[in-house]
Amino acid sequence: MQEGNEFAERLGLSAGISHDEDQYIKDTFKVVTNAAMGNPNLTEEQVEGMSWDRVKADNPISDWQHPDFSAKSVEQAQHDIGQTWKDTGRDLSNGPMGFNLYEQVAKATGHEDDVEAARDQLFGPSPEQRQQQAETGVRTPPGGEG
Repeated sequence: MQEGNEFAERLGLSAGISHDEDQYIKDTFKVVTNAAMGNPNLTEEQVEGMSWDRVKADNPISDWQHPDFSAKSVEQAQHDIGQTWKDTGRDLSNGPMGFNLYEQVAKATGHEDDVEAARDQLFGPSPEQRQQQAETGVRTPPGGEG
């Protein structure tokens, strides 16, 4: 093993333990770079799988200097804005400061399921339900369209 490492070193290559060490160092620098200026939602494994060009390009400064005005990007932004408003409406339907008078009245009168169904119809699935759907791959009708 040592001879292989020495031979690879003479050729400017890394092999065996040297290769593992080099890869570990490269991946660590990618993760640190991403943590300093990149997408905070990525896992270490996702960052390690990215090229250096992608790691360096995925940051607010690059996004500002080179905005994506493609039709797909604009469509995604419109969807995200609409979903944010739906989530805001759902939050506000809970009442001020979490005091959910509507839900308490619905519970007291036995109409809790009806109120929840109406909220789902108006606002679509809650963020928690969407997260669960994403994890399980099971989707419910979107609701709240329009």
